[in-house]
Amino acid sequence: MPTQRTVDLTMQELSKYFKMPEKAVAKELGICLTSLKKVCRQNGINRWPYRKVLFLW
Repeated sequence: MPTQRTVDLTMQELSKYFKMPEKAVAKELGICLTSLKKVCRQNGINRWPYRKVLFLW
């Protein structure tokens, strides 16, 4: 049976990963994409900003 663990990430911690695609961030954090999206929504991020951040570089 899979184990469930809670993920508590702040906006500051998430912002370090904005330059990476969502899937890569989830893999690096060791969580599934769905969990990452849930954490983002809890922090007020409706859409992963990767493309917009790339545009600014």
